[in-house]
Amino acid sequence: MRTVNCLVGGADHPSSNGRTFERRNPVSGLVVTRAAAATLDDAQAAVAAASSAFPIWSALTPNERRRRLLKAADSLASRASEFAATGIDETGGTPGERIIVDESIADAFVKKLPVKAKTLLAGDPAKGFALLGAVASPDTVHGLKSLIEDATEKGATIVASGTSETAIMDATVVDHVTPEMRLNYEESFGPLVAVTRVRNDEQAVCAANGTEYGLSAAVFGSDTSRALQVASRIDSGICHINSATVHDEPQMPFGGEKDSGYGRFGGRAGLDEFTELRWITIRRSPTPYPI
Repeated sequence: MRTVNCLVGGADHPSSNGRTFERRNPVSGLVVTRAAAATLDDAQAAVAAASSAFPIWSALTPNERRRRLLKAADSLASRASEFAATGIDETGGTPGERIIVDESIADAFVKKLPVKAKTLLAGDPAKGFALLGAVASPDTVHGLKSLIEDATEKGATIVASGTSETAIMDATVVDHVTPEMRLNYEESFGPLVAVTRVRNDEQAVCAANGTEYGLSAAVFGSDTSRALQVASRIDSGICHINSATVHDEPQMPFGGEKDSGYGRFGGRAGLDEFTELRWITIRRSPTPYPI
């Protein structure tokens, strides 16, 4: 079992109230990791530490910052198999091999960064304060079943079934999903596909835009000009024609519209999001100011 504490400003310590939360293998029920359940006070301390570290970090040259980040990336890459083993245990997957180490996941990254820039917090999802995302669990399957039941009660049909009484669920395809069904507007975060049938391009665009989310979309069609016209009308930060929605490249702007987040990562767009534009002038001679 791995134990992870809060890491704020380079200091490793328990949460401010001493509470922890566990990640259990959803199949075996064994505890895989135990982490400090960060509180709002811990989050505020992390923000304060980041603020104090910012002048030091920003004073470094771009090449020096790049050098340090690449070292941190190399450290992470060298332990990829260990991270994979932990992820497999936490999600109930089938491990190829298992490597036990004493050093925490956080240490691999932060050893290469300035002391005050080292911060890592994890919040207990059960308490509604999750700084790190939740993994698969029986509760996840229960939520998926709730979406399926709501859809079928309102007229949808199940094409491929994935019923399960454990934390593992096979893929499920639900056909004839309509706007009033929860499956149409709630994110499932599971192996669940909803099929909404439309008659024309106009209905397709309305269906695609009839949600509060807008991260990535895809349009498939043999007529690429027609597909491009449809794509241009979809409210999403990303849209791929004749390709899957899941696609990203480091030089491209990644981000969504509506409730799918703010701003963009990737390439010049990412630099702009994290940069404050300023105007500084220097006059070499006295400036006459008429009175």
